[in-house]
Amino acid sequence: MKSILKDSTNIRLCWIKAHVGISGNEATKKEADDINVKFSKKWLKNYLQRLTLERWQARWELSQKARYTYGLLPRVSFDRCFGDFFLNQFMTGHGVFPVHQMKFYGKSDLCHCERDQGTITHYLYGCTSFLHMRQAYFPADIFRLGLLDLIALARARSGLRLMIQFLLQKCLA
Repeated sequence: MKSILKDSTNIRLCWIKAHVGISGNEATKKEADDINVKFSKKWLKNYLQRLTLERWQARWELSQKARYTYGLLPRVSFDRCFGDFFLNQFMTGHGVFPVHQMKFYGKSDLCHCERDQGTITHYLYGCTSFLHMRQAYFPADIFRLGLLDLIALARARSGLRLMIQFLLQKCLA
């Protein structure tokens, strides 16, 4: 079995009804009964999980899509990072941001302040409409911080959620 796994990770198992006259079935059954499997289900599960992560990581590194999110989370993992509707929009750039809305719905990509495109960085660091929110919820050194640094701060998370709620209302209006 180990030599089979070394040559290929694509294994297909089929069940064949016993004693139906298929040539070689009895000999195969005897050989299968004699096999001494030296690895446990736990080992196989861990091996397949590691293999899945390696393949997923390789695809993630070579993909041309989601480079913004890759910049934030370059390593794949089965661990759940964020499960928040509002924060996930900041993490992915999807949702209420005008640049995303333009791509999928043909809407204008301009911010409602009409000074720049409605991107994550514009709202976080430049939009005059959110100046009061930045002052109230974000640390004074916000311009030195990245998005993950902000998400790590409870008060800043509240501000990010309020930003998305405001943008969502604008988007739906």
